[in-house]
Amino acid sequence: MKRFRAASITFISVISVIFGCNIYFLVSLYNSIRADVEREVMAAFAIADVDDLWARAEAARQAHIKAGQELHRGEISAAKDIEHGELVTSTQMPGGTEVSERQSLDGSSSFTSDLLASISRQFHSVMDPYVPYNLPQLDSLFMLRLAERGINVDEIAVEVVDSLGTIVVSNPRARSMHHCDTFMLPLGVGGYEYRALITPLTWHIARQMAGVGITLLLLGLAFTAAFTYLIHTVNQMRDIERMKDDLVNNMTHELKTPIAIAYSANDALLNFDT
Repeated sequence: MKRFRAASITFISVISVIFGCNIYFLVSLYNSIRADVEREVMAAFAIADVDDLWARAEAARQAHIKAGQELHRGEISAAKDIEHGELVTSTQMPGGTEVSERQSLDGSSSFTSDLLASISRQFHSVMDPYVPYNLPQLDSLFMLRLAERGINVDEIAVEVVDSLGTIVVSNPRARSMHHCDTFMLPLGVGGYEYRALITPLTWHIARQMAGVGITLLLLGLAFTAAFTYLIHTVNQMRDIERMKDDLVNNMTHELKTPIAIAYSANDALLNFDT
C-alpha cells in the first residue's frame, strides 16, 4: 500500500506539471495569435485609410465640378534613397508650397508598409485642410478590410484626436462603445491621429484557439475521471483491508476463550489422579 501511495503521488505530481506547462504554452499561443491579429488590424486600418482618402478626393472633385469651381490640386511623389537607406516623399500643396519628408528604413517593417504610411501622411497633409473627414465612411471601409482578413468585429468607431488624446472630430458611435480595443494611426497633420475603437478581439482569438482549448479541456476531464476512479478504488481496497483485519481480530478473540477452557479441562483431566 505504501508503494502504491508513493506511485500515486508521483503520478499526480507529473500530471500537475504537464497541465501547468500546457497552460503556460496556451497563454503564449494566445499572446502570439493576438500579436498577429493586431498586425492584421493595423494593416487593414492603413489600407482603409487610403481607400477613404481616395473616396474623399473623388467626392470633393465631383462636388467642385458640379459647383463649377476651380479644382485645387496637390501632388505627391515617393522614392527610395538606397545610398542613405531612406524613403523620400515630396508633397506639393495646392497653394504651391512643397514639403519633403525623409524617413529612415531600419528594416523593422516592410518597405511597402513604410511607403503606404508615408504616402498616407502626405495625402492627409494635402487633403485634410480642404476636405472634411468622413468618419462613417472610414468605419465601413475599415470593417470591410477586416472582414477580408477573416476578422469579424461587431462595431468600429474611428475618431480624430490630437497628440494629447483630446477628441478633434468625434464619432457618435464611439459614445456607446466601452471596454474596447484601441488602435492608433498617425495622420501627419498637426500631430493628429485616427483612434479606432473596436469591440474586443478576445472572442475572435478564442475562436481560433477553440480546437486547442477543447482538446485540453477533454484531456483534463479524462485525467480527472481517471484520478477519481483511482481514488475510489484505493478507498475500496482500504475498506476491504480494514474489514479483513477486523474479521481476523474478531475470530482470534472469539477462539481464545474456548481454546483456553479446553486447555484447562485437558490439564485437569491429565492431573486428576494426582
